[in-house]
Amino acid sequence: MDVKAVKQNLDKYLERIKNYFPNYEERPEQNQMIRAILNGFYKKQHILIEAGTGTGKSLAYILALLAVMRTGAAKQRAVISTYTINLQQQLIEKDIPLLQQILDDNFIVAIAKGRNNYVCQQRFMNVLTSIAGVFSSAEQALNYREVLDEVYDGIKIAIGDKAKIKTSILPGVWSEICSSKETCLEDNCPYDFQCPFRQARRELHKADLIISNHALFFVDLMLRGGTTEEEGGILPAYNYVVFDEAHHVENAATSAFSIELEAKGLNQPAAWLQNMLKRETIRTALTEVGSNLNHATALNQQYFAQVSDLLQNIGSLSSNSISTRVFPHELEKIENRLKDPLSELAELIEKMSKNISLDDITAAELDKLNLCFQNIASNLDFVLKAQGEEYVYWVEQRHQPAVFAAPLNIAEMMNEKIFSKSLPVVCTSATLAVPDMGYFAQRLGVDNFTSKIIYSPFNYLQQARLIIPEQALEPDYKNIDQYENYVGGAVLEASNRIKGGIFVLFTSYKMLDSVYSKIESRILTNSKTILKQGQTSRSELLRRFRQEGNAILFGTSSFWEGVDVVGDSLRCVIITKLPFPVPDDPLAAARMDRIKQAGGNSFMNYMLPQAVLHFKQGFGRLIRSKSDTGLVIVTDKRMLSKRYGQSFIQALPEIPLKRDIRDI
Repeated sequence: MDVKAVKQNLDKYLERIKNYFPNYEERPEQNQMIRAILNGFYKKQHILIEAGTGTGKSLAYILALLAVMRTGAAKQRAVISTYTINLQQQLIEKDIPLLQQILDDNFIVAIAKGRNNYVCQQRFMNVLTSIAGVFSSAEQALNYREVLDEVYDGIKIAIGDKAKIKTSILPGVWSEICSSKETCLEDNCPYDFQCPFRQARRELHKADLIISNHALFFVDLMLRGGTTEEEGGILPAYNYVVFDEAHHVENAATSAFSIELEAKGLNQPAAWLQNMLKRETIRTALTEVGSNLNHATALNQQYFAQVSDLLQNIGSLSSNSISTRVFPHELEKIENRLKDPLSELAELIEKMSKNISLDDITAAELDKLNLCFQNIASNLDFVLKAQGEEYVYWVEQRHQPAVFAAPLNIAEMMNEKIFSKSLPVVCTSATLAVPDMGYFAQRLGVDNFTSKIIYSPFNYLQQARLIIPEQALEPDYKNIDQYENYVGGAVLEASNRIKGGIFVLFTSYKMLDSVYSKIESRILTNSKTILKQGQTSRSELLRRFRQEGNAILFGTSSFWEGVDVVGDSLRCVIITKLPFPVPDDPLAAARMDRIKQAGGNSFMNYMLPQAVLHFKQGFGRLIRSKSDTGLVIVTDKRMLSKRYGQSFIQALPEIPLKRDIRDI
């Protein structure tokens, strides 16, 4: 690292920013973050940074990246990964265009999307030739025709990105025409050069900064086998990684490393085969390998039936709850009835794909289909034989049951695939420390790191108040009705006294619905708008909340973070319950069991840190600018009555604490 050149670049950038704004104010916290990142790059360490609201995290890490990447002749590339679409939009639509204008630096930015965001022309044409038998309803067939009119001009795909297609596309239609790894013919595709997904990948190679999301990043990491070089992945090779909203990295990585067996995924290859059986070339190939259409169709129908039976048997393991943890001995009792039809279908497809009279494209399609069936067979073996000793298994009840296998501890995987590499990784969020970075680093397997906590520039002593009412109760399953009545009363009290918007944050939909039903009519009597999660989309709820300026919004987990409402539209946040993980959640329960088995304290080592981090997110919804004022009301008495309550108070910035709700 050329320290002198990096310093010159940074000084140049900061000077241009200073000259651009007439009333420029120095941001010491942002400068601290820039220098902390550059110091980590210099020491060849990973960088963990908790930066409070108002620090200007995104500008800080972009400036640090550019200062380093603009030294030396060789092109360097960084990936910036976020968890929410909101932050991606902020980066693409606001922060980056502003910097490009100010810095007079032609750095190129591209958004990385998963391949299922793009039209596959090969699949599109296949559907076009057999539209009558592909869709399950006339509505889907009509919708396909509407999409066809917009995106296809008879020569090539005119619009390949789903986000740019104005026609509303039904899920059943999109699943038949989008690009997918399972159906992609790669170099055998006759539309290879026109492929929208490949065109998007070529654009990524030109970029200096790639904006991704955590889910795509880890899927890409799995595809490339844990190397930063491009080996079958989605992203091109990169030199730096920034995880913004890094408190979500563990869950995103766990999801990417998990296996899911559900109806759509199990049935999809057989559905593709069913459509292929309508082609004359396939029917001819069947005859030439000693089979026929009736035999192949019957085998396929047997497969569909066995999928349904298998899932029903798996569903019998679940209780009445949405998610039920299951154990290896329970899974091993489930008979794998898919084994025989899977084997027979794979054998038939392999014979057809090797038939010399078959054209190269159809042969390539059959090879892909066979690979799909092989992957299903492998995943079935892994789950039903409980082959992952370090995995937790659970069943979910949806329209049909589904079974999941997820790694209990991803620290070793993460260390092996990314944190043991020479690649410097920046992890940042407003909520990483509990009270330091040890918990986060241990959960993710980060061993060579430097860390920094940068406090918010906002003056919480002057701008905010924390109220824990004297009459607060401790929530308990024995007093749930009493507790909900008390929470409803606190919301009414706040709504009567506060001029401005109120967020009421819950930890469960059940309590949200109950409290809402208890007080809805009384809120409406006071001519206030009351909004509830689930009434409409999240974005529409927030739009109406901002527009009203004096509304009350009831929300659960997704409203605890990633929501930015400035000014009088949000003057109060009510936290109805300390956000501990649900103890019977299969993954949380298994992780706690593992801690106990190792002689640890599952509450102190898992439940409490998780709750504190989530609590900090909810608290952070209130003050979003230097001019914001307001208060946070916590109706859960445990914050003061329990010894561990101090962990929540100590996690907050210095703020006056009041006990009388009438102090509002």
